[in-house]
Amino acid sequence: MSRRVSFSVNGTRYERDVEPRLALVDLLRDELHLTGTNIGCEQGVCGACTVLVDGRSVLSCLMLTSTFWTSESEVAGPASGSLAVPQTPAPAGQPASNAGDW
Repeated sequence: MSRRVSFSVNGTRYERDVEPRLALVDLLRDELHLTGTNIGCEQGVCGACTVLVDGRSVLSCLMLTSTFWTSESEVAGPASGSLAVPQTPAPAGQPASNAGDW
């Protein structure tokens, strides 16, 4: 049973009929073709899918589109290669994939 959701991404307004169990990362990448949001571990561990929702940093692989059923939300994600949240370079000798942990 799909539901109508209303939201904006990087200032562009969208209304979509979505399945309740659809993850936000899948909506952004597959439905809206906004591939700047990355898929990493798909378990919320790596942070590659991080976007801002109403100014709050969230893991889009764990956030279901059902979140948008009752409110109009603003999603800010990577666009044109920019990052949604500030990243810190990893110290020398450390893997860059863990850079956000430092």
